[in-house]
Amino acid sequence: MGKLNDATCRGAKPKESLYRLPDGHGLSLEVRPSGSKAWLLYYRPQGGKPSYKTLGAYPAMGLAAARDAAMALRVGVKAGHDPRGPQAAEDGSDRFSTVAKLWFEANRDSWVPAHAARVWNRIEADALPDLGDKGMGQITPQDVLAVLRKVEARGAIDVTKRLRQSVQAVFTYAVASGLANGNPAVGLNAALRKTPKARSFGFIPPEQLPWFLHRLHASKVRESTKLALLFVLHTACRSEELRGATWGEIQRDRWLIPGVRMKMDRDHQIPLTPQSKALLKRMKALAKGERLADLSYNAMHSALRKITGEAWRDPSGKPATVHGFRSTFRTAATDSELWRDEAIERALAHVEKNKVKASYNRSLYWDERVRMAHWWSDYLDAAEAKGRADAEKHSLDDLLSQ
Repeated sequence: MGKLNDATCRGAKPKESLYRLPDGHGLSLEVRPSGSKAWLLYYRPQGGKPSYKTLGAYPAMGLAAARDAAMALRVGVKAGHDPRGPQAAEDGSDRFSTVAKLWFEANRDSWVPAHAARVWNRIEADALPDLGDKGMGQITPQDVLAVLRKVEARGAIDVTKRLRQSVQAVFTYAVASGLANGNPAVGLNAALRKTPKARSFGFIPPEQLPWFLHRLHASKVRESTKLALLFVLHTACRSEELRGATWGEIQRDRWLIPGVRMKMDRDHQIPLTPQSKALLKRMKALAKGERLADLSYNAMHSALRKITGEAWRDPSGKPATVHGFRSTFRTAATDSELWRDEAIERALAHVEKNKVKASYNRSLYWDERVRMAHWWSDYLDAAEAKGRADAEKHSLDDLLSQ
């Protein structure tokens, strides 16, 4: 049993200099002054000097996944494989085509057959022709981008996005197996065309969250309404899900919403973070009955308009809406490149029509959703702190200019 737990990993704060939290068997969590965290494994290859291997970034790679990756790498080292500087193997065992097939076979049982077929067909049709014969250590970000550009040129923007995710997943598998040192598919979203999305609800762009959160806390809106808006923002729930919620739905680490109250008519559960639990505690102190928030739809939207100002509009020209908080979350989560699209959609309760697949995915994505919920609450905390700092700076600048 390792020394670390999820709470310790989440709560590790940056210091002036880099430091590491040991888990055992050579695995440690490195915490950098910038606040970023990464998993490192200390190992000694046969006949070589001790070395460190970066396994992945936290929280994208959780504690359990890091332990699995460390075990896989230790097994490889024991078998005589040195993870450093992979070269193209003479037997072709580290070719992209070979590793992609291994990754696919390792995951196909977790997918319904139709999805598995689509995943492999994309790789076979668009990735293997250019990458298939190359060793994993020989493939550069430019190689991957060139493949994606060809798909993009066909106008298949969604296919481009999903292919990049699959290639990234193949390399994540390769890194954990000691067949690659890095992942050339990470960070390529910035170079790709965005999928045009028609938004029916006004939303607050993530980069404007510091401004919005400062205005929310400084506003004269009722405290119970502020707490309700913050809870919706932290949980990415629909406003009607909160307005109909009772205290009996709140469990120790999750909010269980019965299907009768859900848009898709299926039970839904939302991870509770320390921040959302703190909001619930404050809401409970103000509550007068069994409901979490005794608010109407109009009351929440009226309060939001007061906070943003009647003249404020989002990039598409729409005023802010409470439902738009979900778009704010989705945009930030997608742009971070830390989370799978399926986990993001599951967090938003956008479930599959296939009942068997939907039931399976409820548990399949839960651990990732828990990590994502903590990441999102921390993201909002950082935005709130920036909003306060920006406001203080402007106040000081105004004072000095007088």
